[in-house]
Amino acid sequence: MATRMLQPGKPRHQQLSDWLREQIEQGVYKPQDRLPSEHELSRRFGVSRITVRRALQTLEHEA
Repeated sequence: MATRMLQPGKPRHQQLSDWLREQIEQGVYKPQDRLPSEHELSRRFGVSRITVRRALQTLEHEA
């Protein structure tokens, strides 16, 4: 998968959680599927693992 660039002006963790949510809603990741690792998401989006964790926590609290 290509590296995705995040846009300025919106928190990175929010953009990442939005992207993950879209992937789930589109069926890219189905129930019981594993999401990409923190390391993989960090590398793919050029963000820290803390940012990835925050995005994942956002999704977890929505469930």
